Amino acid sequence: MSHSLQQLVKSFFIILNEGFTYAVLRGYEELPNQFSSHDIDILMTREEFERFKEPLLALIREAGFKILMLNSDEEDKVMVLLARAEKSSLEHVCLDIFFDFSLFGNRYLDASGVLGRRTFNGQVFHVVLEDEFLAKYLYMRLLGCEYPQKYCTVLQRVQAQCADSVDVHLSYIFGENLTIDIVDARSGLELRRLLSRCNAKRHLLRHLICRIKFMFSAVVGLINHKGFSIGFSGPDGVGKTTVLERLISQLKEPVGRVELFHFRPTLVPRLAEVGRKCGVKKEVDCDYDNPHRGAKTGVVSSLVRLAYYIFDYNLGYLKLVKPTLFRRGVVIFDRYYTDVATDSKRSRIHLNYKWVFFLRRLVPRLDYNFLVVADSGAIRKRKQELTIAQIEEILGKIQYLSFAKEYCLIENNGTAEEAVSKILNHILERQHEKNIRFFDNLNSAEV
Repeated sequence: MSHSLQQLVKSFFIILNEGFTYAVLRGYEELPNQFSSHDIDILMTREEFERFKEPLLALIREAGFKILMLNSDEEDKVMVLLARAEKSSLEHVCLDIFFDFSLFGNRYLDASGVLGRRTFNGQVFHVVLEDEFLAKYLYMRLLGCEYPQKYCTVLQRVQAQCADSVDVHLSYIFGENLTIDIVDARSGLELRRLLSRCNAKRHLLRHLICRIKFMFSAVVGLINHKGFSIGFSGPDGVGKTTVLERLISQLKEPVGRVELFHFRPTLVPRLAEVGRKCGVKKEVDCDYDNPHRGAKTGVVSSLVRLAYYIFDYNLGYLKLVKPTLFRRGVVIFDRYYTDVATDSKRSRIHLNYKWVFFLRRLVPRLDYNFLVVADSGAIRKRKQELTIAQIEEILGKIQYLSFAKEYCLIENNGTAEEAVSKILNHILERQHEKNIRFFDNLNSAEV
């Protein structure tokens, strides 16, 4: 039995209210009857989270949602992004579960104290006003950023209702008499140093453990990226552009950051540009509307071009792709290395496509690779410069590649929405399979 997003949120809080100690950090006024932000920030202890995992997973299964992203590499926090594909649209909710409040290994707010002061509004347990303000305010100020304008109503309520209480909290946290105005006037670096000295004086061992945990989580985060990458290949005229536009629009809201590349990262310039700068070529052909215009190249020229592209894929992945994945983003390639094998005339690498495909092992592997195909007649109508024979040749090569387990064949003979629905469901299924194993194994030591 599947649930609507609203039903999922209501069930989520019914389970929490029945036997778990938690507190909603912000946006609690409308919960659970209304839900518009798609983000729920929850504070609970690690022990409570261990008990909560099993009923949460049962609810996810019952509601028909999947774990699109799971991140436990950040300090004192687990992020669970749930999503479900409804036709070609994506329903989603992000659960940010906090265990403590720290930044760069410096604890700035005591979670047990915040939970001890929580209150109940008849629907959900939530933090009191000063803790709601301090949790976000201190995080932003320690980063050296201004308190977000969208939370100005919270600041106004604090100034009207509990400014003295907040100043007492600030003075205790930093170990000297401070007010909001004084904290606003100091830099993030000054505040971090002051907080670090205060934490070391009070609880040196706990402070050292927090710093070690932060360094460990930073290393783990560099190794295990949080986002995922997608590659698309297919002949010109197959309808990839429309499919990509719709897919990006669906992924952008839950994920936040979607980067699109065409064919390769292009961290290094086109070979033609290099040739012109070296004096080998006088002019650079920029007729991009006719990608199959180039003359056939020889084996040596093809090998040089292939090596150049492989170099760009590897260097570009480290410099451009990996940082986006590290920040929980999604990277999409409209065409990738696969196109070198399937459409040699476009890439001007005239080598045996099976041999070129075998060399994909030298190129960073994307998480998802989609081969988009359609009837040759429909493609011919959209791309008059390609003959039926050329289209059939490309489709034949794609069919050969589709037998590799990392590739998924998508038929685009219907509407773009139907193709997007297939793609979203494939990604959700695979992401869920991967994340559910990790979620099951999460324990207090790991998070």
